[in-house]
Amino acid sequence: MRVLQVCPFLTPQLGGIPLGAYHQSKELSRRGHQVTILSSTHKLDQSIVDSSNQNGVRVIALKEAFHASQFILTPTIHKWLKNEIIKFDIAHLHGYRSYQNVAVHQYAVKRGIPYVIQPHGSVRPVMNRRILKAAYDWTLGSRLLGDSSRIIVSTKSEEEDVVGTGINENKVYVLTNFLDLGEFESLPPRGEFRERLRLEEDKKVVLYLGRIHRIKGLDLLLRAFSQLSRESYDAHLVLAGPDERYVGQLMKLARKLKINDRLSVCGPQYGRDKLSVYVDSDVYVLPSRYESFGSTALEACLCGTPTIVTSNCGIAEMLNDIGYVVERNQAALSLALDSVLRKSISRTEIKRLSRLVVEERLDIKKATSELERVYHECI
Repeated sequence: MRVLQVCPFLTPQLGGIPLGAYHQSKELSRRGHQVTILSSTHKLDQSIVDSSNQNGVRVIALKEAFHASQFILTPTIHKWLKNEIIKFDIAHLHGYRSYQNVAVHQYAVKRGIPYVIQPHGSVRPVMNRRILKAAYDWTLGSRLLGDSSRIIVSTKSEEEDVVGTGINENKVYVLTNFLDLGEFESLPPRGEFRERLRLEEDKKVVLYLGRIHRIKGLDLLLRAFSQLSRESYDAHLVLAGPDERYVGQLMKLARKLKINDRLSVCGPQYGRDKLSVYVDSDVYVLPSRYESFGSTALEACLCGTPTIVTSNCGIAEMLNDIGYVVERNQAALSLALDSVLRKSISRTEIKRLSRLVVEERLDIKKATSELERVYHECI
């Protein structure tokens, strides 16, 4: 098959959407399909481009003219699609509210090219710019979803969000996110991250890793952390990830709670650095207000790190037997933190159980086989 993967940006700094498209494309290419990723130059990560090309995936990054948040204008996409869209058997659109998706929808419908759309949890209009999102949904989004051959979601809760827009549930396909276990085969030794941050070996480290954005519920994490007794144990909170204009507010809150001396914000972490952060932490917390999935929680488990997620996270039901799922409130989260930090938990057992979950439900090869079936049905 000739597959066009459409992603508005190619940088892990803006979340998991580009990494999902990138890993999908590599696996499809490995199976003999001709894959092209159509994206923009917005914060373009050249390492993703180079790796894609090395794995037989062509990357077309069109010049960004303007962007408002993650809505990125690339006017030359129309000329490219006019000449190129007919060369593909199917298009796979990642995300929901994007200029690229609107353009591909226009030309795909015109030329009779089937397309699937994978919103990655973005159909629900949460947090900022709700009026603009509603306007998009009413004028463009409804047609984008309605004209698609299939809508791919990662969880049942995301399926409910899509069906809630008026889409027939038979059009929605639940294809869970995937993880590559190969990334976790050889973990760094304990101590590398602590040395970088100059943290003592016996200090308890509470970690959040991901986009530092209001939707991630980090204000709740700070408040729950502040409840932990200084006298009981020496704990330190680490926030790792790209700042989406929210670190300033969190630091102001930390000073108010008088925990700023026990808080470190250490920026994005990728590759071996990311693994060393997980390995050196005593507990990982994902306190999101809304999370369609939450792969980082399972990544932490694969590194043997005890994990707490709030029930708002799509991945919560997968972690019931591995980690801790709590209601999203300060008392519950603080109690769970205290319980985990006081216990002696087998990191080896956490690794074993999480690998079983990935092998059964999140294996990239199984997920790609399902995706191929969806493509064939649509074509």
